[in-house]
Amino acid sequence: MIKSVLLVLKPFNLAGSERSAMNLVKPLSEMGIHVYLVAERGSFAPFIPKNIKAFLVPVEKNKSNNVLFEKKVLEVVEKYNPDLIHAHGRNALSCCQLARDKTGIPVISHEHMGYKKEEYDFVALQLGNYADRTITVGPKSTRKLIEHGLGINKVISILNAVDVKDFPIVKKSDRNYSRKFLKLKRSHKVILCLSRIVEGKHIDKLIKAFKLVLAEVDDARLVIAGDDDWDNTKPKIEEMLKQEGLCEKVLLFPAQYDIYKFHCAADVFCYPPISKGMSVMEAMASGIPVVATESKVKPFLVEHNISGLLVSSPDPFKLAENLIFLLNNQEIARKMGLAAREKIHKQFNIDRRIPKLLEVYEQVTADKQSKYSKIIPYLAASNLPV
Repeated sequence: MIKSVLLVLKPFNLAGSERSAMNLVKPLSEMGIHVYLVAERGSFAPFIPKNIKAFLVPVEKNKSNNVLFEKKVLEVVEKYNPDLIHAHGRNALSCCQLARDKTGIPVISHEHMGYKKEEYDFVALQLGNYADRTITVGPKSTRKLIEHGLGINKVISILNAVDVKDFPIVKKSDRNYSRKFLKLKRSHKVILCLSRIVEGKHIDKLIKAFKLVLAEVDDARLVIAGDDDWDNTKPKIEEMLKQEGLCEKVLLFPAQYDIYKFHCAADVFCYPPISKGMSVMEAMASGIPVVATESKVKPFLVEHNISGLLVSSPDPFKLAENLIFLLNNQEIARKMGLAAREKIHKQFNIDRRIPKLLEVYEQVTADKQSKYSKIIPYLAASNLPV
């Protein structure tokens, strides 16, 4: 029986993978499992759940940060003796090796993204060497890693999920309050995008699409909340808004913890990159129809014409066409939002994911105990120190 687990996150910003990791804290704690955390002091730090013992490492863009981080992980493992480490992403995984080598603690790597074709050989090798088990968020990544050499018994797919209790049905009073807070009028038709503002998220294409939307829906407004993780995309977006004369109609916010407040104000959620991810799930859980780029990989999160509208590529004209349709057809949008909410409640509720995660925890710790139960008698018989 698992009694305690150490979560390791690097970086620790208000983004999808971090939200996914922190979603585990409440259900694990409610089951009596002690949760510890080692993470960078990123933008998520002020919102760490109270039922977690956290250790934060200063953020520095140099090698000394990794050394400090590795030592902190080892220190926590030696002091609190958790049953396993659950690292989120390969940056975090690499900082767990000192503790793994010195204490023998099993390590799980949770990979929240896919990889470029040319990266899979290296990733599979790294995960095979550094992790006792790898969790991916989709079957495609699992298949690819196995094809590139990761043992079939060392990787498993567990889909992302949200705690639906955090996203109740939006009441009229909540909607009015949120719009007042965001300085939006009740008459505005609001498009929401919650995303990291980095290259590849196509925020520039969303802004171009919104300019086309305004030509048809004069009272439309676009709300974007997110940060740029040091790649200087956000200043470029701010300059683009000035050049296009959209500063009064596009509201740009930092990344948010209380995303439900933003959900309450929205009529449509738009995520240009792909119809997957935590922000899409969370919007659907709040009953918001989604416009996004279609995914070629099952399982499909957004279903075209059922829980939202999908485009074949993040082309501004295609995005604009679908956004205009939903803003001008509120009853259709409302029904799509209800279908989106129902799908998340039935298929992507975190209560459905925790049993599978606990099964992986138990398997990894059992495998480690079995390994050492074979080694120790051999060492004893050889008169070597155990």
